[in-house]
Amino acid sequence: MGERRGPSKTRESAAARMTIRESGSGVPQWEGYTRQFNGTRYMPLFSKCERHQVSWDWDAASRRVVLEKGEDKMVLALGLEDALVNGALHSFKQPVVLDNGVIMIPESMATDAWWSTAPPPPVHVHRFDSVVIDAGHGGKDPGAQGPGGIREKDVVLDIAKRVRDILSRYGVHVLMSRSDDRFITLEGRARLANQNGTDFFVSIHANASKSKRASGFEVYYLSEAIDEHARATASSENKVFNVNGDEPDFLKQADATLWDLIHSENRRESMEMSGMIVNAMRAELPVQNRGVKTARFYVLRGAETPSVLVEVGFITNPKEAQLLSTQFYRQQVAQAVSQGILAYKRRFEETNGFTE
Repeated sequence: MGERRGPSKTRESAAARMTIRESGSGVPQWEGYTRQFNGTRYMPLFSKCERHQVSWDWDAASRRVVLEKGEDKMVLALGLEDALVNGALHSFKQPVVLDNGVIMIPESMATDAWWSTAPPPPVHVHRFDSVVIDAGHGGKDPGAQGPGGIREKDVVLDIAKRVRDILSRYGVHVLMSRSDDRFITLEGRARLANQNGTDFFVSIHANASKSKRASGFEVYYLSEAIDEHARATASSENKVFNVNGDEPDFLKQADATLWDLIHSENRRESMEMSGMIVNAMRAELPVQNRGVKTARFYVLRGAETPSVLVEVGFITNPKEAQLLSTQFYRQQVAQAVSQGILAYKRRFEETNGFTE
């Protein structure tokens, strides 16, 4: 993210200025400086941080600030009255504002119990213990179809079960979005991860193209699509709306900025997982590596946990369709995906959740 700052005994006293950078200009923060906006008292955020020994991380691009106090975390965004407090959405009734370059927080936020000085919590050891493996499509939604009648929903279910079996042998608790040929809404898939507090969400799919020559595997994490192929792939996978008839409730109700706030917290983990799965698949599979990509898949938008979507190959490519029809190749794919997930698990735990 942006520039990392935290409390320091060497800082100057109340008259000192704390500065962050936004569009190349300094942003001063003064101790004791308050303002009134719409009848509400505001105070500078970073002077509050200094008094309460709270570290902060400012991201100028997204206009967000991450505050950390021991194991407690608060994520704020300019213009929003809502914040993520230890992963839960909380409303402070008035928005965070920028006043002459100074980030100001409302009194309701400044007096919240989150700031209270308490003994530091015990050191938390980050573990990767559980994952949702989501076999795409199912039931009345066959997904993509290839030569000889091969169907995406059948291929990815078989691969997903194999991934489950491999990960289980390594002590990872696996939840399956579906274990048979049934239709599950996008909202239902995401809810499984959200309600069970799993560490990751991995959705498995097979790709399709109008061109039979299109080939290879790729792994996506949630962000804006970077090219036309990524947009087309997301559009194809998102067509489940047409099967189900309605847009999921989580997309109707959620403010886009708030969902972006949630997912920005998961983006690093999702990027790391994507890269590790791609590296494992590149080493194991005899097909083109299309790399890590980004797109706005609805199933990833619904998951509040870090998440990726794996396209194991093009079911519309005759050669890859033939490979994906065999038990041997499906096992190869499952082993590669599992190796990537396990590599992420090792790295996550070695670095205590990428904090070391």
